[in-house]
Amino acid sequence: FAGVVLASAGLERLELSQEITAHFSVQEIVPAAGQGIITIETLAGRTDVHAAAALITHEPTAIVARCERALLHRFDQRMDCYTSIAAHAVLSDDALSLSVFLSDPAGVRAIRARSAGRISGMDELVDQLAGKLFAEGALELIGSSATA
Repeated sequence: FAGVVLASAGLERLELSQEITAHFSVQEIVPAAGQGIITIETLAGRTDVHAAAALITHEPTAIVARCERALLHRFDQRMDCYTSIAAHAVLSDDALSLSVFLSDPAGVRAIRARSAGRISGMDELVDQLAGKLFAEGALELIGSSATA
């Protein structure tokens, strides 16, 4: 290989941090939605498990996860596991920003977009960003994923 991109967290866990030569910013490589977030999946009726999970929930992380997933939901059922889309939300006090990257399967055509607002306006922020993506041809890019 001429080069390999690996998660620094994994290399650090393996005590190989001396092998890390560079870190990418979110502007360079937008991570997948939910990347690095640990979740607990439960049965809907298990309120006892929900209560236990609530005790260890990190609310700022839950907010950014909801924001990233909300963007993905704006595409309804149009995406599949081959869709090249990434979304990364950042929360600072009450300010929320969301960066998105979307490309065709070959990586020839890409769309990058970012929007910012308040937590209380998360739905509007996500709608605004989805609108930007749709206006720039995101649905056509997603359509090309289905045929690739």
